[in-house]
Amino acid sequence: MKISIRMRTLTMTAALTLFASSACAQFSPTVWNFDNAAAPRASASGPGVLTFRGSTGTLMQAGTASSFGLPLPPGGNTGVVFIPTLTSAQGLNLDHGGTPNGTSVASGWLGNYTLVIDVLVPGATFARPRSLLNTSTSNENNGDLFIYASGATGPDASPRGQIQPDRWHRLAFSIGAADGEGKAETYIDGVFVGGHGGTGQDVISAGRYAMYAYSDAQPDAVLFGDNNSETGPIYVASIMFIDRRLLASDIAALGGVSAAGVATPGPAPVVPTGTARRVGIIAHRGDSGIAPENSLAAVEVAIRQGVEAVEMDVRLSSDGQVVLMHDSSLDRTTACAGSTSSFTAAQLGACDNGTWFDPVRFGNQRVPRLADALKLFKGTGVTPYLDVKSPGMGPGIAAALAEAGLSVRDVWLWAYNRSQVTEFNATFTNVPPKIVVGEQPSTVAAFNELRGLNVVGLDIGGWWSGGTASYGDFVRSNGLWLSTYTAVSPDQILQSIARGVDKMETDYVGLQNRLMTPLCAADVAGRGLTLQPDGELTADDVIVFINWFSSANIRADIAGPGGAPVFDREFTADDIVLFINRFTTGCS
Repeated sequence: MKISIRMRTLTMTAALTLFASSACAQFSPTVWNFDNAAAPRASASGPGVLTFRGSTGTLMQAGTASSFGLPLPPGGNTGVVFIPTLTSAQGLNLDHGGTPNGTSVASGWLGNYTLVIDVLVPGATFARPRSLLNTSTSNENNGDLFIYASGATGPDASPRGQIQPDRWHRLAFSIGAADGEGKAETYIDGVFVGGHGGTGQDVISAGRYAMYAYSDAQPDAVLFGDNNSETGPIYVASIMFIDRRLLASDIAALGGVSAAGVATPGPAPVVPTGTARRVGIIAHRGDSGIAPENSLAAVEVAIRQGVEAVEMDVRLSSDGQVVLMHDSSLDRTTACAGSTSSFTAAQLGACDNGTWFDPVRFGNQRVPRLADALKLFKGTGVTPYLDVKSPGMGPGIAAALAEAGLSVRDVWLWAYNRSQVTEFNATFTNVPPKIVVGEQPSTVAAFNELRGLNVVGLDIGGWWSGGTASYGDFVRSNGLWLSTYTAVSPDQILQSIARGVDKMETDYVGLQNRLMTPLCAADVAGRGLTLQPDGELTADDVIVFINWFSSANIRADIAGPGGAPVFDREFTADDIVLFINRFTTGCS
């Protein structure tokens, strides 16, 4: 018997329903549609307030797309304001009406927020930078979000994507400001065009990107403001500010520009089929772009997307158990404070490690033990990749593997230096470990030495900027694989693939998947799923498919577009269809 399942995708209506019910609940979004020429600063909804800085009120013009002679956005004519080139004494003061959150909550700052803005940049003045947001309320510093002369957009000094002149675009910036390793994402017309910050990059710092969260009417930031007049003429149809980080699925649901404003979905995002060579995806700290790093949620979401491996940072608790944690301090990613090694595993298990990222979706997450994370991998074919942060952890890792029912051959162990290589080999004497290092050997003899030390791969940071495809060939010819970390933008991913990597660590599993050639039936054969040539499934295929997830204790609960996790329900027919679409889209 055959089960005929038509390939379909989530409708925009269903996506927006999810967005409205989960993404904005319990927060304070404000929308400005500029459709009231008599009071253009009035909000359509929400607590936020815009006021004029200096003489801006005499310069800003209100009208409609047609009255300005502009192309009409999808849906027809719409209210528009024209903002000319401004000085440092000008701009729109923003009182966002939100509350302190993220890693900056103790400081009374707003660390997590999203700005969505429908704009048109005139071609006559396109070739100049334009500040969209300045978190300095006095405009004393450089702007923080820009449209650059190239058309790229995003946080200062790390723009992504490209907009076009004389065309309406919906830009979205999701900010998670944190000192040390803050992160941000940029979207154009609902399409994720790249991340910013992350591993070892203090570019989305709280000191720069977090906003004030005053309880009075004082401004918290300045729109279109800059300290040295890096501004330019721009038409604005709608703005939304929300005091939380929206995820890719939320922003994809909003799509492109709509005449009805930012809160109304425009045309669905146009995502081209990827053409790059497929390489292994290593989810860095789990799928940390859409879930809190090193949380069980991030690990589970990554596994569910069929990655090759999930990288997890591990440290020891005070009672010798191994837990998932990147920093030596708990301060950045948990509601607790102090040194990780000063708490027992049970105490760490009570530390909230999700609210800083998103209290609605992940407020139930706690610092996990490694043993509990490893149990998620059983039967999946996905490899746990342990970034071992300190010496002396071998016995703890061995105990966690035993509790989870896994062998050391089921994991990769990252070694920072030869001392750790020696430690791993001394700990696991009965079964040789699989060790990964960051060295770049240049001779056959050096490769032979590494293989003799049970090294299976090289993981080298920033390969997109300095690596070569010929060295990748050299690595493979000597029996090892080559990976790089941590790619957060399309350019970094594509350049790494072109330069010969076999695998890649990324914070954005969905982005890397999108840029590579689509998964087809052959790609999932190892999971026990055999698609017929016509794309239909046999009853046995469906059974095997469900059993694969059931044996891994993973629920197929990805109703949201792009696999946004919903952790409160079981399988539905739509879930199966969404998974099948991942495997068949673009396949012949």
